[in-house]
Amino acid sequence: MLSRPRRVPKKYTPRQRLQTIASGAPEDTTELLNAVVGGFSEKELIEEGKRTQPSHIVEDAAQLYGEAWAYFSRSERAATQVRGCSRQLLMLAARQAVRLQDLVQRRDKENATLHKERNEARTEFHAAFEFAVKLRDQVRFVLSHAAGTDPKLQAAIDEAARAKDREGAPTAALTRLAELGHAIVANAPNAALLPSMYGLDISYLDEIDTAIERLARAELKLDSLLESEGLPERRIQHLAGINIKLMLQILDAFLGAHELFIEVPVLNPKQHEYLMRRISRLPPPPAPVVLKSLKAKKEQTLKFDNLKVPRGAVIRKR
Repeated sequence: MLSRPRRVPKKYTPRQRLQTIASGAPEDTTELLNAVVGGFSEKELIEEGKRTQPSHIVEDAAQLYGEAWAYFSRSERAATQVRGCSRQLLMLAARQAVRLQDLVQRRDKENATLHKERNEARTEFHAAFEFAVKLRDQVRFVLSHAAGTDPKLQAAIDEAARAKDREGAPTAALTRLAELGHAIVANAPNAALLPSMYGLDISYLDEIDTAIERLARAELKLDSLLESEGLPERRIQHLAGINIKLMLQILDAFLGAHELFIEVPVLNPKQHEYLMRRISRLPPPPAPVVLKSLKAKKEQTLKFDNLKVPRGAVIRKR
C-alpha cells in the first residue's frame, strides 16, 4: 500500500525532483509500459521523439510532475478529482524521464570514448603507415645492392617497390620486397656481394613482416572504430516518444479535472506548449427536449411581457 505522497523540495535539481517522485515504487515492467502507451507503434514513438530535445523533456517533466505531485500531497480529494492520473502514473512517468536522461548521458559518454579511441587509432595507423613507407624505401635500397648487377632482379625489385595497394598503403610493396629478399638470401649470386654485407638477413626480413602486420592491425582497428556508431540514436528517440505520450496523458487528465473542479491546477509545459493544443474535447451534444421546451416557454413569456397594448385594453391570459 502506498503511503502519503512525499513532498518534493523546490530547491532540488530537475533530476532530483524526478527521482524523488519515482522512488518508493517497484520497477515498472515492459508489459506495464506498453499497456500505458499502447496503441502507438515503435515508428510512431520514434517520430514523436524526433520533434523534441531530451533535455526539454526532463525540464518540463520535473516542473509538471512536481506540480502534479504537490497537488496530490496537499489535497485529499486529488485522487477522486484527477481521474486519468494517479501517483502511480506520476511515478512511472518520472522514472521514464530519469531513464531518458541516463540514456543521453550514456550516449554522450560513449561518444566521447569513441571519439578518443578513434583519434588514438588514427595516430597509431599514421605512425604505422609512415614507418612502412620509410621501411619500403630502405628495403629497396638494401635489396638493390644485395642483388648485384642482375638486370632482371633489379627490375623486379624496382617493380615491387612501386606496387600499390588499393588504399595506397605500402603493404603490397613490402610483401613483394620481402619475397625477393628471401630469394636473394637463399640464392646469393656470388661471395663478393653477400647479402649480409648490406644487412640483409633473416632478422631484417622478420622486421619487414612485423611492419606489415602492424600496419594491417592498425588499419583494421581504425576501420572498425569508424564503422561503430556508439549508442543508436533511435533508442533515445523511442524513449523520448514514450515520455511525450505519458506527459500528454497527465496534461489531459489535469485539464479535464480543472474543467470540473476549478481548484485543480492546469499544468502548463514551458518547452512543449504544442501538447496543450493536442488536447481535444467532443462537441457538446444537442440540448435535451425538456430544456428546449423550457427555453421556448421562457421566450414566449418574455415576448408576452414586452407586448405593447392600448391603454384601457383588457388582456386575458390563456
